[in-house]
Amino acid sequence: MKLKLWKNYEPIPGVTAFDASNTGPTIADLQVIASTHASDAYPDARIAMVIAGLGTVGLTSKQSARLRTFLERAERDARADTPLPVTAIGTEGRCEGCSRPIIAGELVYVIEDGGGDLVVVHAASCAGEQHRDG
Repeated sequence: MKLKLWKNYEPIPGVTAFDASNTGPTIADLQVIASTHASDAYPDARIAMVIAGLGTVGLTSKQSARLRTFLERAERDARADTPLPVTAIGTEGRCEGCSRPIIAGELVYVIEDGGGDLVVVHAASCAGEQHRDG
């Protein structure tokens, strides 16, 4: 997206997106842009995130700083909750992510599903789908 009076930064490809009616997931580009000239309509919202095909979110500098704080906290929480990969022994069955058989020697994640059952997924991406990377 190129707008006059906005500095455009390199898009981040392949982000997972859901629209307002929770349709998705779709894969889109996320791009950060900065207003180089204040607008009368939105004088304080000088930083924006553009999600291709979905829309744009404008932020003030204070909101941008708060978002960065939450993103950093979320990244730490996601890493803390990610189990270490283990080596499959071949009796795990199928990957919950891609349905392919788990083969002895592959790295897998064994995740508690919250209901007492264990879910096994490939540690590497499977069929173009990203799993938790530790």
